[in-house]
Amino acid sequence: MLRLQRAQAPSQWRSRHDALARANADWAADAAAGTGQTWENPGWVDHTRERVYHLLCADPVTGLPQALASAVQAARHSTIRARQWAGLIADAGRDTGEPELRDWGRRLSDGIHDSDLTGYLTRLIDGAELDQASLIIALTERGNGHRLAGRYDKAFDDLERVTDIDPGNAPAVASRGQIRYIMGRHDEALADFTCAIGMDPGYAWAFSNRGRVLWALDRHDEAMADFTRAIELNPRYARFLRAWIIASRGQAYQATGQHDKSRADFTRAIELDSEIATMTNL
Repeated sequence: MLRLQRAQAPSQWRSRHDALARANADWAADAAAGTGQTWENPGWVDHTRERVYHLLCADPVTGLPQALASAVQAARHSTIRARQWAGLIADAGRDTGEPELRDWGRRLSDGIHDSDLTGYLTRLIDGAELDQASLIIALTERGNGHRLAGRYDKAFDDLERVTDIDPGNAPAVASRGQIRYIMGRHDEALADFTCAIGMDPGYAWAFSNRGRVLWALDRHDEAMADFTRAIELNPRYARFLRAWIIASRGQAYQATGQHDKSRADFTRAIELDSEIATMTNL
């Protein structure tokens, strides 16, 4: 029925979907008003999904690049969002009868394996002709996915591609440092985290991880300074991450014989997240 409507009155079909896309863009903006939350906001996400769907229905040729770029953003936030974007592209393909949309929806869906989005991102990187900003996000996210799966060489290759495109990309440099730390290449990891901090002096995550490297290199005073700076920069760290940083600082204090400070940090870390005791051998 929908395809028949499109065939019989294409101009009316397009104008109707254009109007619905504009309306949903306005509703998404209203949903985010006052909070600034977008991808974390279910209302904003629902209206944005509808907007992208209607743009695809109105004009699949011009709508598809926008839809694929937003599919990268979806993967950046969660597997659930990535599945939703694969689904809306497939739905638009079904309702318009456009085989390219159906194919993209299927390919993206097939690229999702539990929480592993590397296949989904590979399809976007290799076939979507992404703009530079979207390509950098896709490569960074795929690199992180490879890292979490223990595929360190592939993760490293993706992050190197990012830094080739954008040498000043602090998150990519810091992520590369994390891989080097995991691989035991501490001096190189230290150089990467220091470089990332030089690019972004307010980068709390880079400070916390440089602290880990310094601690591994027995440079405990410097490690404690970095852990403290990370907490100062971002007091609202997720509870576990904040607990981990404080516990790491406590271990550094312990290594230098500052036992009162060490006990205070261990107590605070356990108060924030009781599981930290098991995970850090407190």
